[in-house]
Formats: sequence, structure tokens, C-alpha cells
Amino acid sequence: MWEIAENLYRADLTQLERSEHIAEWVRLSDRVSTQIVAKPQGGRPESGLRKAAREIGVGREDVRRSFKV
Repeated sequence: MWEIAENLYRADLTQLERSEHIAEWVRLSDRVSTQIVAKPQGGRPESGLRKAAREIGVGREDVRRSFKV
């Protein structure tokens, strides 16, 4: 995940490469959260797309589009 974050902010990526990196971040983030994060009590759990958007600092629509690509 560290490598993906670095590439998103420092590398000159094509739109396809950027989308692939964001989608991979979502997959890895979901895997990590199911292994170590306890479910919140009373509230709705944060979705993978929303969480990824917040973590890497992009809009939810950008993450949604990237995941579809």
C-alpha cells in the first residue's frame, strides 16, 4: 500500500495506471480491514470505496470509476 500511495503522488501515471493503482488500494484495504479492524458498534461500517477515497485523498467518484476500469 505504501508503494501504491507513493506512485499515486510522485509518478507520472497514465489514467489506466492510476485507475489500476486505486483499484488495488481498495482491494488491499478491504483485505486488511477484514483481518484486523473490529466492526463498529451501532454505526454503519465504512465502505471500501469511501474508505479508500479518504485514505488516499481522492474523490469517491474517482475511486468508483477506477474500480470499474
